[in-house]
Amino acid sequence: MMNRPVSLLSLLLLVCAVPAPAPRAGAALPEPPAGPVEHTVELVTPDDVRLEGVLLVPAQTAERPRPPAGWPVAILVHGHAKNRDGLLPLADALAARGIAVAVLDQRGHGGSRSTARTRSIYAFPVVPESHIRREVGDQLLLAESLAERDDLDFNRVALVGIGLGGLVAAEASWKLPHVRALVMVDPAVPVAGLDPRRDLALFGERPVLFACSGFPQPQARARALAEYGHGERTVRTYEIYDALEQLVAEGRPSLADIVDWLAGKLTDDR
Repeated sequence: MMNRPVSLLSLLLLVCAVPAPAPRAGAALPEPPAGPVEHTVELVTPDDVRLEGVLLVPAQTAERPRPPAGWPVAILVHGHAKNRDGLLPLADALAARGIAVAVLDQRGHGGSRSTARTRSIYAFPVVPESHIRREVGDQLLLAESLAERDDLDFNRVALVGIGLGGLVAAEASWKLPHVRALVMVDPAVPVAGLDPRRDLALFGERPVLFACSGFPQPQARARALAEYGHGERTVRTYEIYDALEQLVAEGRPSLADIVDWLAGKLTDDR
């Protein structure tokens, strides 16, 4: 049989077909990046409403070991007619910076729509005043449950609230002495007995960040609220005119600013 000449294309195909060498025995394979550990949160309120949410705990790695006292904590409060899903990009970004994050579906929203005993549907009352005030108690109940965990450092806590959720966060924050910082995204007008001017005055010298969309009304409110209390008050505005959750959407500069600001208050990761 005649030996036919081997073409250059055949040689290339032959080389590509050679299998890659197997890893040496005992050789360590690169580990995939470790994401946060997700825990389901379920709480039952004194008035028999079942609240559902999520807790993200940063994964411990060689580059980022768990602090001796535990991970610092951020509690996120979504706006009305929304649920916790809109805050998940912010939660993921904070967890990546070594901050544990807890966020509930507020009563009557998302998964927090049932009573504890009968699992019947719960809808928020027609009169919003008592409903919104009860949401402050719900956040305090969440904080109480988080304080029992030995992997969290409840001496380093921050609250973040969007819209009406910012009013809830502001009142809850001054009732928790270990809260180090507060973020209000597009602060809302006083409602239901919740007054951010009073809350910020009671919050004292602890720092507050106001992150505002391009609408003039929340920017004006933020500048006025920055006058209350004696601590650091920072107002940042962004040319975003969409839903409030766009300020904490993935890829937004406002999201990165909020995460950097909180990391500077809660961790050594600046």
